[in-house]
Amino acid sequence: MLIGVRAFREAHERRTMPRYYLRVLAVVWHAIPRLTTWRELVDYPALRSALGAALELERENTEAQRMVAIDIANVVTPKLNRYFAVVALLTLGEDKQVAGAVRQLTPKVTALAERAGTKKRDFERLSTEMQQALEHFRDVADKCLGNVKE
Repeated sequence: MLIGVRAFREAHERRTMPRYYLRVLAVVWHAIPRLTTWRELVDYPALRSALGAALELERENTEAQRMVAIDIANVVTPKLNRYFAVVALLTLGEDKQVAGAVRQLTPKVTALAERAGTKKRDFERLSTEMQQALEHFRDVADKCLGNVKE
């Protein structure tokens, strides 16, 4: 699950807002024809190429958002569904310590999945919290399995 969220995040991290606006500025600047008067600035035929470039950027942005939705649907959601299936089994089990550790871990996992696209600092904080909850769960599970083996 964590690998899926990280892969999704890394794939889309390069598309940051400052880079996007810089790209918009560069494309529109390149597409604006050489103007000889200020009046040409509002002349549609003179700015047709700039408007076309702006529309193409909007299409690319829509396509990128579609890719993010597809990535979430294909990578994160199936892993999250499998996680919840295991959670249901462990929570309904007889071992109360394992069930308690799972209940502590689950909100961290869902928070990480819900906020996969947040700022890097927030994502790293959530990732660290989830890792700590996962380590706690592993410790509890190992302790319980250790008691079963003995």
